[in-house]
Amino acid sequence: MESFKVNNLTAFISSKDFQLSCKFYEDLGFEKLADIGSAFRYEISSCSFGCKIIM
Repeated sequence: MESFKVNNLTAFISSKDFQLSCKFYEDLGFEKLADIGSAFRYEISSCSFGCKIIM
């Protein structure tokens, strides 16, 4: 089995409380780089992800 280095994480695990979900990622050390209404982007080191809220 080969070993791979992860260089891009594209996932957002949300809770029923959106603000709590954001705090979870910030507590892990992710920095919110963009927050444009219902879309945002988080980054830590060379890993980042974005999300758009669909209601």
